Amino acid sequence: MKTSLVCLLILLACSALFADDKYVNETLGFEISSPTPGAISGTYQSAIFYLPAVDGFAANVNVQAQDFTGTMDQYKTVSETQFKAAGIKVLNSKSDQGVLTIEYQGKMGNYDLHWYAKAYQKAGRVYLVTATALQTRWNDQGPALIKSVNTFKLK
Repeated sequence: MKTSLVCLLILLACSALFADDKYVNETLGFEISSPTPGAISGTYQSAIFYLPAVDGFAANVNVQAQDFTGTMDQYKTVSETQFKAAGIKVLNSKSDQGVLTIEYQGKMGNYDLHWYAKAYQKAGRVYLVTATALQTRWNDQGPALIKSVNTFKLK
């Protein structure tokens, strides 16, 4: 009996170690495993989390994986050039220990938006974690969105 119990515990531990990537939401009472893509390359949204829609827009946090082999300074330059071309104003931008943090605002489509983003680099990829809300709602929703972005960790 002891041997069976030990084997069962070992199997459970192994299954936990090799489980699919899982998102668990204790607040709403659900969990979901992420789909496993084939070969991973290019740019794609890996995860998106929404707040309830207010004034016709659902504030959100998303994680985007991007192929990028340059330095973080180069990534910052490329990003800020793209923002300028799109008429988006950079409010703050700093690089600290290889993590780029950018806060910016501007018009996209019919919305005046506010963003807060962090970019992390690992193995030829940049992981961009971005919070987005209406500019008029940033004071209310921004703190929760920033808190979420700041919990991101590379494994």
